[in-house]
Amino acid sequence: MGSWVTTATGCVFDYDLLLAGKPQRFPVTLRDLAIPHSRSPRWMGVVPVKRAEHLVLTSRRAGELAWLANLDERAAAIFGLLHDSMEAFQADLPRPIKRRPGMHEYCEIETMGLLYICDSFGLGRSSWDPKMQAIVDRADAEMLAVEIRDLVPPLPDGYDYGLEWSAPAGYSVKTPATEEESYEMFVREWHALGLPTVGRA
Repeated sequence: MGSWVTTATGCVFDYDLLLAGKPQRFPVTLRDLAIPHSRSPRWMGVVPVKRAEHLVLTSRRAGELAWLANLDERAAAIFGLLHDSMEAFQADLPRPIKRRPGMHEYCEIETMGLLYICDSFGLGRSSWDPKMQAIVDRADAEMLAVEIRDLVPPLPDGYDYGLEWSAPAGYSVKTPATEEESYEMFVREWHALGLPTVGRA
C-alpha cells in the first residue's frame, strides 16, 4: 500500500504528492469533508459533539470576531469551517501528543494539507495572515470552552485546562447534533459561504 488514504467518496488523497508540492490526482470535494466530519466525535468520543458541528460553530464565531476586528468576515468564516479539514484524511491526535518532540512531521503534513485544501477551494495563502490565524484560533478555543462548559465532567483536583478564552454568549452544545444533523449543518454552512462543491485538483 502506498502513502495515500481513501476518501469518503472512494477517491484517494496522496501524501507523497502533498509533500512534493504537486496537485492531487483527485480533487477534494465537499462530501469528502462533510461525511467524515459528521461521523467523527470531538475529544476522541468523550463528548458527543461531532467535528462538523464544532466547525460550523467555529465558522460563525470567527465571522463575528472578524467583523469586530474590521477584517474580512467571509474569509474568517471560511477558514473557521476549513481549519480542521485535514482531519478528514489524517487522524487527529490529542494536543499534548502533537506538542511533544518528534511530532514535527505530523504537524507539518497537517499544515501543508490545510493550505492545499484552502487553495483548492479558492482561498489563497495570502489570505491566511497572522491576524486571520489569531481570529480562527480564538474562535476554535472559545468553542472548546463551550464544549467544556456544557458537556465535560469537572476535572480532578490539580488539573486545569488553562483556557485562554471563555465560552461566548449565545453558543451551546448541550443538545449536540446527530450525525445526520451535523452533516446537514456543515453542508448548509458551506453553501451559505458560497464555496464550490468540488475543489481544484
